[in-house]
Amino acid sequence: MKLRLAGVVVGFLSLALSLAQLTVAQTSAQTTSALPRLVRFGGTVKDLNGSPLTGVVGITFSLYSEQTGGAAL
Repeated sequence: MKLRLAGVVVGFLSLALSLAQLTVAQTSAQTTSALPRLVRFGGTVKDLNGSPLTGVVGITFSLYSEQTGGAAL
């Protein structure tokens, strides 16, 4: 369970850093309807020792309008 949680945390942090670059590039004039419905993500899930996991690993992401707190979009 700890191994899976570590993989989820690493994957989420990678996504958050990727999305941070997109957020900075967006202007306040854009609306939410201009956002893509699909965001492609590529990365490596690692265990607690830093070794990459092999095989299929399930990861769930949730996006929020606020940096902390609030309900998922």
